[in-house]
Amino acid sequence: MGRAQEWPRDDDAMARIADDYRWPEAVRPWVRSNFVATVDGRVQGEDGRSGTINTEADHLVFDCLRALCDVVVVGAGTARTEGYRAVELTDDQRRIRHAAGLTGLPTLVVVTGSLALPPDLVASAAAGPVVAITGSDHDARDDLGEVEVQTVTGSAGSQDRTEVDPAAILELCHGRGWSRVLLEGGPSLHHDFLSADLVDEICLSIAPTVRGGSGLGLVNGDELAPARDFGLAGVVLVDDTVMARWTRQDRDGTGS
Repeated sequence: MGRAQEWPRDDDAMARIADDYRWPEAVRPWVRSNFVATVDGRVQGEDGRSGTINTEADHLVFDCLRALCDVVVVGAGTARTEGYRAVELTDDQRRIRHAAGLTGLPTLVVVTGSLALPPDLVASAAAGPVVAITGSDHDARDDLGEVEVQTVTGSAGSQDRTEVDPAAILELCHGRGWSRVLLEGGPSLHHDFLSADLVDEICLSIAPTVRGGSGLGLVNGDELAPARDFGLAGVVLVDDTVMARWTRQDRDGTGS
């Protein structure tokens, strides 16, 4: 592949990103994960959050991918650490979404074994819906407010944590017509989806900083055997942030 495209960070940047990050016309859920990492591969800053290593360029990709998806999937631990809320879109995001022929707002899906969720996931009437997916047979909790709870296939995890089968999550997405699935982490949930061979595309922004230490990387879990091989689908350079897309070479979104 040739040299990375270099873009100025201007008013047209999000439209260019939307063009470069088009979703395939999939007949099944297409899973696109999105992460930002330091040059040495860390996905968290000194406070344990990705927000402290984000760049303005990476924020453009983050905003664009959210504007173009049907559903944002995130683990409950990441939702708590990063302060997740139901998805709201800016005017620029709404324009991108409308241009892609999409209506409404993306649904936020929080994957949880215990239903221990942030108390204010739905903090605004202008935000999209929130669904909590659990693998345990929990009774609906009054303090979850407007959060819908769905129980899907689960398996025994460590201690009292019940792991949710990624295939069951995608089955639910398929049943609701959500084909554009944006997986935002964290690294453990990313591992679960990769282990099940259900990640079609990885979007990775490299922030121009080196953190060191032994913080989390993109994947947290047992070794994947065999390894999951991806091919480089595109590279964009904005300021000093490198943003790459990697896709599974045997996937085109038209089959199962």
